[in-house]
Amino acid sequence: MKRVVVMTDISGLGNCSGNANIAIMSAIGVEVCLVPTAVLSAQTGFDDVYFKSLNEESAAIADNLISKNVQVDAVYIGFLTCAEQCKTAMRLIDAFSPKAKIFVDPICGDHAERFSFVDDEMLEQLRLLVQRADIAMPNITELCLLAGGNGEEAVSDISIDHICEYCKNFINDGDMSFIVTGVESDGMIINFIVDRNEYRISANAKHGGSVSGTGDIFASIVCAYMTKGQHILKGCKMASNFINCVLRAEENNMIDRNYGIPYQKYLWLFTRDNM
Repeated sequence: MKRVVVMTDISGLGNCSGNANIAIMSAIGVEVCLVPTAVLSAQTGFDDVYFKSLNEESAAIADNLISKNVQVDAVYIGFLTCAEQCKTAMRLIDAFSPKAKIFVDPICGDHAERFSFVDDEMLEQLRLLVQRADIAMPNITELCLLAGGNGEEAVSDISIDHICEYCKNFINDGDMSFIVTGVESDGMIINFIVDRNEYRISANAKHGGSVSGTGDIFASIVCAYMTKGQHILKGCKMASNFINCVLRAEENNMIDRNYGIPYQKYLWLFTRDNM
């Protein structure tokens, strides 16, 4: 089996983060080694959430994992709580690249706003992680923040030219690709795949509003399929189609955005391919 080191948080309620990463990647047939960055009673859309950052613990777990000298096929960096954890993530990248493919989901903002825990030092450290990625997967707000904006561009008429320009500031002459996720336009959810030569689009009709965990599910599917050797377009198509399938199937069940989508009921769509 292919093996992915996943550095992210664990949330009790919300069908997101490490829980979704492990379930989705496992169903696709990829082993997950989790390096937890925080423990939460529920994702932060809920009121009065217990939150415990695991700075020292995540560093110790990462360093111990590195010392095992195991074969690692990919490193996936998700939710980090501070600049110090970004440095731990960089140690994982240094240890396992270039043999391992590096995926970075630079979680720092959404809906045109920077998250309150992301200070300037952490944002700069996230930029350094993105520069080391083979695949960077920001949403449109995160892309704007990483490019030096304040995020407000994400709700204005940002063009595909701007998106490509922001991405190519990081790509330069490298072989990395960006997947800019969740851009809404004319009733569609669009993901832009940008590399140094071109951009491509993966799009599906929008169903409902914003729901917890869909970004984690999308990134997990892309990471798992690409780790198994599939092309980036196949990964994006599979991710978009799966989320769209669940949302359509559950359309009449009044999905609560805080609890996320019940992806567990549909994991058989992946496991049937691994029999």
